[in-house]
Parts: sequence; structure tokens; C-alpha cells
Amino acid sequence: MEDPVPNPPPADPDVHAQVLGTGHAGLLAARGQNRSELAGRVTAQLTMTSAVLVTLALVVQETGYDDRFRWLAAGLGLAALVTGSLTLVRAVHATGDERRLSLALDRLEDALAELDPDGAAHLGSGAPEPPSVARLLGSTWVLLLIVNTLVAGGLVGLLAGPWGTSEAVGTGVLVGLLYLVAAILLGTRGTGTRQSSRPG
Repeated sequence: MEDPVPNPPPADPDVHAQVLGTGHAGLLAARGQNRSELAGRVTAQLTMTSAVLVTLALVVQETGYDDRFRWLAAGLGLAALVTGSLTLVRAVHATGDERRLSLALDRLEDALAELDPDGAAHLGSGAPEPPSVARLLGSTWVLLLIVNTLVAGGLVGLLAGPWGTSEAVGTGVLVGLLYLVAAILLGTRGTGTRQSSRPG
């Protein structure tokens, strides 16, 4: 008759705390890297868009609103719109990554709080902030959305210039609104609010 398999010894609380602390530090580093990468991309995109506007302003002083300027503006505007749209998609994904990392930090902090209730108040990720209209309007995603909408409307309006002023303005506004709606639908699928399981 075989001997029964012995139960594994209970985990050492010190080792458990060390593992949780290491995981907590790793998640904080990943969240910081995610935010830093997004900030770098947004800065580069806004710098590029500003450079396009300055370039067009200098060119139009020399050439006026002729066909050469129109095609140059169309090419630069299209490049700004494509890169801006890709940056907007990255911002949506970064928001989802931020939410997942925050939830993982919450779970780790709950486990650490069980081991050391007195030290729970000193953990680094902090309490979640409730969603608000002010936070949404001040977000990076909304900033990119506004800039890209203006670029999309301006680009199409510029291309429709030969049709007439009213037609160009109407077409540009329509395309800008369509871009705005499409981007909002995309963004609402990837955003979410942070939820915490920690009481209080």
C-alpha cells in the first residue's frame, strides 16, 4: 500500500509578500512605460501637425491659393490625418491597457493589504478617481479627436475648393462630422473606468 501524498507545506508569508511586492513594482513600471510611450507619440503627432500648418502658411504667402498649394496641402494634410488616426487608435489601446493594469494593481494591493493591513495605505497606485466630464474633456484622446476632426474636414474642404466656397465648406463640415462619429464609436469600444475591489 502506497503512502498518501503529503500535503505541501504552507507558503512562507515573507516569500508571499516578496512575490506580491515584486509583481506590484513590475505593474507600476509597465503602467509608467505605457503612459510615457503614449505621451511621446502624442507629442510627435502634435509637433508634426503644427509643422504642416506652419509650412502651408509660408507656402501660401508665396504662391497664393493656386493648384500647387492645394495639392501640397492635400498631401501634407493626408499624411497628418493618417498618422493622427493611428495615434488616436494607439490612445484607445493605451486606455484599455491602463484599465487592465489598474485592475491588476488593485488585486495585488488587496492581497498585500491582507498580509499587512497597516501598510495598505502606503501602496503606490492610489485610489481610483471617479469618471467625470471634466476628466474626459481634458483627456489626450479628446485632444487628438478634435485635431484629427479639424484636419479631416479641412483636407476635404480644400480638395472641394474648385466646386465653390459653399460646397467646399459644406463638404468639409460633413466629412469632419463623419470622422468625429466614427472615432467616437471606436473610442467607446476601447475605454472603460477603473474598478476597485478594495473596500472603502
